[in-house]
Amino acid sequence: MKKNLIAAMLAAGVAMPAFAADLSYTYAEVGVAKIDLDGEDAMGFGVKGSVSVHENVYILGAYSQAETDDEYSIMGITDEISMDSYSLGVGFRTAVSETVDFVAEVSLVESEIEFAGIDVDNDGELLSAGVRAEISKNAELNFSVDHARGDDDNETGFSIGGLYGASETVDLGLEYGSIDDVDTLTFSARFNF
Repeated sequence: MKKNLIAAMLAAGVAMPAFAADLSYTYAEVGVAKIDLDGEDAMGFGVKGSVSVHENVYILGAYSQAETDDEYSIMGITDEISMDSYSLGVGFRTAVSETVDFVAEVSLVESEIEFAGIDVDNDGELLSAGVRAEISKNAELNFSVDHARGDDDNETGFSIGGLYGASETVDLGLEYGSIDDVDTLTFSARFNF
């Protein structure tokens, strides 16, 4: 169970790949996620941002929080399980064509799982590589392969998503991510700068 919860935090918190209209890499984003932890449900939210510091390099950070829908009994103690995750990383991008970028990111991740006042901390890295493709003036698709490496284990998964430009500065996104036995469906709003 600990392994699944750690993978969930990595998936919910940082597996929302960067994408925005006109392939911008400077934005602030807020999202809500429905998480399936090997058959157990959790809901969460997250905030993230990215700042382009060079034509090909950007800095990214994220925070996410999630909580199981049901309470669990472990050794006679009953409570919900909550999870918090922070990440800070750097990304690299290069154009493959006029409408497609190759992106690679590495982030340091710190997560905390809490049950009945007991905290379990886990540190790790998330490596991601994929593409962002602008398919029309108002729409973008992305795909990445994600590798999470934590204190106790390594897991590889993927994420696929899309973005619709609702206005000049606001984009709405939908993304599905899967890593180990954790599936995440995220709806987000991105504010581009």
